[in-house]
Amino acid sequence: MSSIESEDQGGNSRGRATFKFFIFLLFSIIIASVSVQNMHVVEVYYYDLLFELHSFHAPLLVVVFVSISSGFLLAWVFGVVSQIKLRSRIRRQNKSLEKMSGELENLQARPTETASVNN
Repeated sequence: MSSIESEDQGGNSRGRATFKFFIFLLFSIIIASVSVQNMHVVEVYYYDLLFELHSFHAPLLVVVFVSISSGFLLAWVFGVVSQIKLRSRIRRQNKSLEKMSGELENLQARPTETASVNN
């Protein structure tokens, strides 16, 4: 791969990251504006480890922010785990490819040795 191609792919990746950032920023602004307009206090119900129902009061802004943040964090964790698995698989396949390339070179060298022995 030439250096021009690798630079082009790097630029494309930066462009995608910038686009994702602006989409995230746009959604954040929309969510923040809706939340600020709805500053009502809401009652949040939850179950504890013993499955007993509890509740607390919190501003809607806080509830929305915590919900979005926890969803973002969960998606990020799954993405990181997926990246780690993918990198591990690529490493294993590269090792296997190197091993097979060495075997192929050995096998290609053998017929010339046997042909010279027969003459």
